[in-house]
Amino acid sequence: LMPSDLAAWAAKAEQPNTDDSMYVELEAPWLIRRDAPDVGNAIDAAPGELWKLRAGSGPGLDPNALADLAWSNMGLRADMRQVKKLLNEALDRGASPRSAAIAGLVRLLEKPDSVEALRTLDAAGQAAPDDWIVRSCQARALLKLQRYEQAIPHADAAITLSHGDTREIRLRQQLLTKLGRVDLALRDAEAGVAAPY
Repeated sequence: LMPSDLAAWAAKAEQPNTDDSMYVELEAPWLIRRDAPDVGNAIDAAPGELWKLRAGSGPGLDPNALADLAWSNMGLRADMRQVKKLLNEALDRGASPRSAAIAGLVRLLEKPDSVEALRTLDAAGQAAPDDWIVRSCQARALLKLQRYEQAIPHADAAITLSHGDTREIRLRQQLLTKLGRVDLALRDAEAGVAAPY
């Protein structure tokens, strides 16, 4: 199930898909169950594993796409079981700096004294210094290790490279607060509230 599939369903709609109508968000689950019962049954049987349906046909998802799904599950859904499954699949298909960085962060969160996890994160950062997820993983690892000052440049880079992702701004707020720089953390919070999202 890819964005083009949803676009085809949305094209059949009596109304356009907008932020106000939320046609795709509200109607897609019903349309999927009606027009693609095998997908609907898979959703019911194994939530969060829809990516496998597409991976089974053609070349499948590349390691970065799987890493992106793992990142989404880690941040928004906090489903570490699913994160590990996605990362294992990504690493089986050939590690990318992004998948390696997320795997390193997961290891570090579970075992903060893991020297191997830190090496993995450092190597990923050297291989992909312009990847915002890699830089975010480095900042989050340093936050976990209470190395707040060292984490700030990585958090700043993640914000810049992600074009102001609010999760990255919140990360920097946490770091600044831990460092006692509440005035700067408050400035970030005010900017976040003023953002036109």
